[in-house]
Amino acid sequence: MAEEISVEQINAGALFAGDAVFPGVNDGVAVLLASSQFVRKTELEGLVDALQDQAPITVTATTALGLSAVGAVVQVQSSGNVVLSLPTEAVVPWPVNAEIWVTREGTGEVTLSGAGGVDVRSGGSKYRINLQYDSVIVRRIGANKWALLGALKA
Repeated sequence: MAEEISVEQINAGALFAGDAVFPGVNDGVAVLLASSQFVRKTELEGLVDALQDQAPITVTATTALGLSAVGAVVQVQSSGNVVLSLPTEAVVPWPVNAEIWVTREGTGEVTLSGAGGVDVRSGGSKYRINLQYDSVIVRRIGANKWALLGALKA
């Protein structure tokens, strides 16, 4: 059973690794996500603040993501399988460090992929959102390179 995390531990910069908590990392790494990639507490807070300022985007079928998704929550609401693809920078002029939050609201599978020439990276080659109501952060890490962070499965 996972140990319960307090707000005080989060604010103190505790390090979360799986079910273990390592207090006192002092605003260093805050969360170890399912993909074994770390997110700094300050980055997570900034993303949450940005997401609160935008209305969610609802997706019900396979689609290519665009600039309107940057900094937004993309809610996939479908009972069928949906693929969200990331176009090349020749098609969409992605900003540096672009981030997109994707949630699986429906019962259908949600797969994240890149168009030809786009490298999508994920620990363990996991590209599908794990369960209904789980979320993933899609972050641009370079020209035509993206990282997936969050609740993923193969």
